Amino acid sequence: LGALEVLEREAVDVVLTDINMPRMDGFELAQRIRSHPTLANPSVPIVALTGTASEEDVARFRQVGMNDYMVKPFTPKELLKKLSDIMSSVNK
Repeated sequence: LGALEVLEREAVDVVLTDINMPRMDGFELAQRIRSHPTLANPSVPIVALTGTASEEDVARFRQVGMNDYMVKPFTPKELLKKLSDIMSSVNK
Protein backbone atom coordinates (compact mmCIF):
# COMPACT_ATOMS: atom_id res chain seq x y z
CA LEU A 1 0.00 0.00 0.00
CA GLY A 2 1.11 3.55 -0.68
CA ALA A 3 1.10 6.28 1.95
CA LEU A 4 -2.08 7.90 0.65
CA GLU A 5 -3.90 4.57 0.64
CA VAL A 6 -2.94 3.99 4.27
CA LEU A 7 -3.99 7.53 5.21
CA GLU A 8 -7.38 7.03 3.53
CA ARG A 9 -8.00 4.01 5.76
CA GLU A 10 -6.41 5.02 9.04
CA ALA A 11 -5.97 8.16 11.13
CA VAL A 12 -2.29 8.19 12.02
CA ASP A 13 -0.63 10.49 14.55
CA VAL A 14 2.25 11.70 12.37
CA VAL A 15 3.73 11.17 8.90
CA LEU A 16 7.49 10.86 8.47
CA THR A 17 8.43 11.28 4.83
CA ASP A 18 11.77 11.19 3.11
CA ILE A 19 12.15 14.05 0.66
CA ASN A 20 13.79 11.88 -2.01
CA MET A 21 11.60 8.90 -2.80
CA PRO A 22 10.91 7.08 -6.05
CA ARG A 23 7.65 7.80 -7.88
CA MET A 24 6.48 10.54 -5.47
CA ASP A 25 8.83 12.75 -3.46
CA GLY A 26 8.05 14.06 0.01
CA PHE A 27 6.97 17.46 -1.31
CA GLU A 28 4.34 15.92 -3.57
CA LEU A 29 3.18 13.58 -0.81
CA ALA A 30 2.69 16.52 1.59
CA GLN A 31 0.77 18.48 -1.04
CA ARG A 32 -1.48 15.52 -1.74
CA ILE A 33 -2.12 14.91 1.96
CA ARG A 34 -3.07 18.54 2.53
CA SER A 35 -5.40 18.66 -0.47
CA HIS A 36 -6.92 15.16 -0.22
CA PRO A 37 -10.63 15.38 0.68
CA THR A 38 -11.13 11.83 1.97
CA LEU A 39 -8.22 11.27 4.33
CA ALA A 40 -9.01 10.16 7.84
CA ASN A 41 -6.90 13.11 9.14
CA PRO A 42 -5.81 15.60 6.45
CA SER A 43 -4.21 17.86 9.09
CA VAL A 44 -1.89 15.07 10.32
CA PRO A 45 1.55 16.48 11.24
CA ILE A 46 4.12 15.85 8.51
CA VAL A 47 7.87 15.70 9.24
CA ALA A 48 10.33 15.79 6.34
CA LEU A 49 13.43 13.60 6.55
CA THR A 50 16.21 15.09 4.48
CA GLY A 51 19.94 15.10 3.91
CA THR A 52 20.07 18.89 3.61
CA ALA A 53 18.03 21.79 4.92
CA SER A 54 18.93 25.06 3.29
CA GLU A 55 16.77 28.13 3.87
CA GLU A 56 15.10 27.43 0.53
CA ASP A 57 14.40 23.81 1.52
CA VAL A 58 12.86 24.86 4.83
CA ALA A 59 10.70 27.46 3.08
CA ARG A 60 9.49 24.81 0.65
CA PHE A 61 8.74 22.37 3.50
CA ARG A 62 6.47 25.01 5.02
CA GLN A 63 4.97 25.97 1.65
CA VAL A 64 3.71 22.43 0.98
CA GLY A 65 2.28 22.06 4.48
CA MET A 66 4.99 20.17 6.35
CA ASN A 67 5.12 20.88 10.07
CA ASP A 68 8.81 20.24 10.67
CA TYR A 69 11.91 18.49 9.35
CA MET A 70 14.89 16.43 10.48
CA VAL A 71 18.30 16.32 8.83
CA LYS A 72 19.80 12.85 8.41
CA PRO A 73 21.56 11.23 10.05
CA PHE A 74 19.80 11.58 13.38
CA THR A 75 19.74 9.45 16.49
CA PRO A 76 16.75 7.57 17.87
CA LYS A 77 16.80 9.98 20.82
CA GLU A 78 16.57 12.98 18.45
CA LEU A 79 13.68 11.33 16.60
CA LEU A 80 11.80 10.67 19.83
CA LYS A 81 12.33 14.28 20.91
CA LYS A 82 11.01 15.57 17.58
CA LEU A 83 7.95 13.31 17.76
CA SER A 84 7.31 14.38 21.36
CA ASP A 85 7.54 18.05 20.36
CA ILE A 86 5.19 17.54 17.40
CA MET A 87 2.62 15.67 19.46
CA SER A 88 2.81 18.29 22.25
CA SER A 89 2.11 21.08 19.80
CA VAL A 90 -0.81 19.19 18.24
CA ASN A 91 -2.39 18.42 21.61
CA LYS A 92 -2.38 22.03 22.88
